[in-house]
Amino acid sequence: MKTSTINKVSFGLAIVCFYFALTWLFPMSHISFSPVITFESEEKNAKAVETLSTSFHDSANVDDKLAEALGQPWAMQKSPIAMNDKSLDYIETQLNVALKSITDEAAVKELQAAKRDLAVVQERSWKTRYTIQDYIAKVQAHLLNAMEAYDKTL
Repeated sequence: MKTSTINKVSFGLAIVCFYFALTWLFPMSHISFSPVITFESEEKNAKAVETLSTSFHDSANVDDKLAEALGQPWAMQKSPIAMNDKSLDYIETQLNVALKSITDEAAVKELQAAKRDLAVVQERSWKTRYTIQDYIAKVQAHLLNAMEAYDKTL
């Protein structure tokens, strides 16, 4: 093999490796073909969401749609979970359902804050994987706070 062919192949491999490194570090960037982020919840937060969700599903005072919207499965997951655009759209839809059903002002403020943080995650930008994971954790924390505020009104 000629040296120029080896150099071209090496250069091509370097570009491919650079692309994969960029898409791993910045999963929601404009160059990512399939944006996926992995989120791992803190165990105490996941347990709290699960407990409140069970309480809402068992309560006769809580509408089933609202109980499902607040008790989102991704927020109760104790092991790492992969999230893509479809997952984030589902979370946004559930937050909208919860916002329509809840009248408690503290819970509404928390849900709106969760929607703002989720919008940051959904936008195609050069945020690092770790920043996005932090924003998803903030969404979970706001959801948990909204659930606790709503639980106090029952």
